[in-house]
Amino acid sequence: MIRKFLRSCKESSLPPLPSLLLPFLLLLTATTQARFGDKNTVHYVFPQVGQQGTEVEVWMEGFALETAEQVLFYQPGITCTKIEPLSETPNHQHTGRTDKVEPGLAIKATFRIEKDAPLGEYFFRVRTKEKLSEILSFWVTAFPVVFEENNLIDTDEHRNDTPETAQVIPFGCTVVGYQPSGPPNDIDLYKLKLNKDQLCTLQIISARLGTYHYAGLTDMAIVVRDPKGKRVARSDDTALLAQDPFVSFRAPEAGEYLIEVRQQMDYETLMRHYALHVSDFPRPTVTYPLGGKTGEALDLQVFYADGSRSKLTAKLPTQVGDFEAALRPINELAKFEKPLPAPNLLKVSDFGNVFQKEGHSSPEKAQPIGQSLPVALNGIISKEGEKDWYRFSAKKGERYRVRAYSRTLGSPLDPLVWIKPAEGNPSSKTWEEDDSIWDGHDWEGHHYRHQVKDRLDAIFMFEPDHDGDYVIGIGDTRREFGEDYIYRLEIQPHHDSLFVYNQQYPSQSSIVRDNIGIHRGALVARPIGVQNGFGSLYDGPLTLEAKGLPKGVEFICPTFTKNDLVILGLFKASADAKFDAGLVELVPKALEKGVTLKGGIAETTNATDRRGDFAMVFNRTRKFAWAVLEEAPFEIALAQPRIGLAKNAELDLKVDVKRKGDFKGAIYLEMDWLPTGVTKQPPLIIPEGETVGYYKLSATNVAKDGTYQLSITARENEGGNPRNGIGYHYIASNPIQVQVLDPYLTIDLERSAIEQGKVGKLAGKVNHLRKFEGEASARLLRLPTGVELVKEPKLKSSDQTIEFEIKVAADALVGQYKEISCAIAISDAGQVIEQQSGDGVLRVDA
Repeated sequence: MIRKFLRSCKESSLPPLPSLLLPFLLLLTATTQARFGDKNTVHYVFPQVGQQGTEVEVWMEGFALETAEQVLFYQPGITCTKIEPLSETPNHQHTGRTDKVEPGLAIKATFRIEKDAPLGEYFFRVRTKEKLSEILSFWVTAFPVVFEENNLIDTDEHRNDTPETAQVIPFGCTVVGYQPSGPPNDIDLYKLKLNKDQLCTLQIISARLGTYHYAGLTDMAIVVRDPKGKRVARSDDTALLAQDPFVSFRAPEAGEYLIEVRQQMDYETLMRHYALHVSDFPRPTVTYPLGGKTGEALDLQVFYADGSRSKLTAKLPTQVGDFEAALRPINELAKFEKPLPAPNLLKVSDFGNVFQKEGHSSPEKAQPIGQSLPVALNGIISKEGEKDWYRFSAKKGERYRVRAYSRTLGSPLDPLVWIKPAEGNPSSKTWEEDDSIWDGHDWEGHHYRHQVKDRLDAIFMFEPDHDGDYVIGIGDTRREFGEDYIYRLEIQPHHDSLFVYNQQYPSQSSIVRDNIGIHRGALVARPIGVQNGFGSLYDGPLTLEAKGLPKGVEFICPTFTKNDLVILGLFKASADAKFDAGLVELVPKALEKGVTLKGGIAETTNATDRRGDFAMVFNRTRKFAWAVLEEAPFEIALAQPRIGLAKNAELDLKVDVKRKGDFKGAIYLEMDWLPTGVTKQPPLIIPEGETVGYYKLSATNVAKDGTYQLSITARENEGGNPRNGIGYHYIASNPIQVQVLDPYLTIDLERSAIEQGKVGKLAGKVNHLRKFEGEASARLLRLPTGVELVKEPKLKSSDQTIEFEIKVAADALVGQYKEISCAIAISDAGQVIEQQSGDGVLRVDA
């Protein structure tokens, strides 16, 4: 079949594809397209791994890729040198024939990987003329890439699920394999020749590949058997890499070993990819200690997956950055003779270490730390139920973040941390903390649905209420223990901070909103979520400074405070801005002098998702991706209102549409963001060919007084897909200023009683809050059946009372009717303002 495919490619206009692409191309199915075709610009990337110092041809399947022009990488080390369209793929029924592919469904990109490109994961996006794709993942390996030969469901003709049909692989490679849709569950077997006592390490990337954005959770397992069939190694989950397993062992004898790769637990019946590193690289599981002070030579004890130990010296940098920049790869700080995929991390701090000593297992016998705060406490929970206690001094008013580093850095310990006042301290305040939530890690995420192993480490604020000594203890929540149950417990100095992230929008999927695509000559609006930094107290005015935008692109940000959960940011591209893509940082700036804030973007995008938005693997970045895109076929403009939006009132905003070329289609408009207490109408549709529409805003009585910057976003009403944004041009209007203020007046309705068949009156007291010119009219709302208003009364700005003449039908139901209110129409600056007021009671008597 492969020979026929190559021959057909040669005879057609399709450039010959490298053999590494063929296995994956055979996996195309109509079912897959139907399931994912309406979700992603790119939903397959193959291969997702390449070797240092090579060029890799990467095949991508998606939609609307015919105008793909650029691949944006988040990290240096890889560049895209060529993008080509694909017009044919193998027949999905495996007949050996090729099938025509519609333009835009598949492209081939050439990635050039530098020789010194760091090993590990690289985020990237694809820019087309009209869109920037969702975030994607590619990995760099030190080893040559080998592909699973039988990548389909095992059959009698093609299989690798028995020892007799196992694929022979070389030592020192990265195997790219597949777990096809089931049932039955796929099993991949590989044969590998080893010498006696030869070190062999096997490590999988699968969950971390993020192949699927939805319903593709993967949980791999590795089993190794010796030439006699005896199991010598097995791994499912690991403390270091979570769902991605690894094993490391020394061959007990020379011969052919059998490697089994399969799903430990099948969450879904979808194809999942994996990359299996096979070599003799050392696989550290954890180190002791887990970090040290800047500039020092740190002596480490290294624990390896094969059970061995070694001692290394790590030269720590003299300076480190904020947040995860203080976690440094161990292979950059200490010498390893072999490449180390997914290296362990060391925490580097500006303060020194204190090491556990024996005999301090209770608060009364706590080990004095012998220095002032901040400090890092280091130890091992090596006995069942063991707790280590330390004694330190602190002063009232000081603030520290207490942060455990165990699961974050690969230790199997699940820490539980206590702080208590020491003997003689009058304080009665205590702390007991187990797990942590996202903000303690300086990231954003859903505290219930989004789970990562790092969150098993306790994080909390320590604020002593008395001067004196305190004791801090640490143990395992499950009473588990071991020689590698290592902890690093930092009592860190507190810094005020603030973070922002992409705010998901209810009517659009996250992949429409998780990047900044700006059409030439237009604006794009982005609701930006605001997350106050862990323990931060600063409550003054703030703004965001954009770093990384090119010439011709600007960022417009309102002033806000930490109490604003969402703000509206606007990005604007000039008409001649260069078509390009890049990354931007949004740095918080306090507007009060002398205030320094840390923070920035904290974006956590689900890499592989389960139903209900449950996720365990994330693409975490400190930058937003932007792209300058082709001009949209229309423009929109909001007219600046001449009056404010009164509470309990409505305001019509005029929207003007300018159509370009032959575009006459209907326009869909919706507000991206509104201040608290201000509500919007359902989406506004400006019909085909029309150029004017009106968008209604309403303010409730809880709306906060102030002037707010608003914009409205428009797209075509038809011809695209709202789930992925493909086929639509999203543009924002010019910003306008809308003032929310008190209503013109309120009316206090009195109680009234009217008999059946009679005419009566319902009176009210008028409270004037703001002056208006001319007359206002009023009518009653929520009148019962059989009761009607005879005539709408007029109201002048000088009137103190108002009367409504009411007629009650002879057959009106007798009873007491509550919550009767007034609708008041006031003319101001040439516009009629509708507001509501009053809460009256009418009794209908027999």
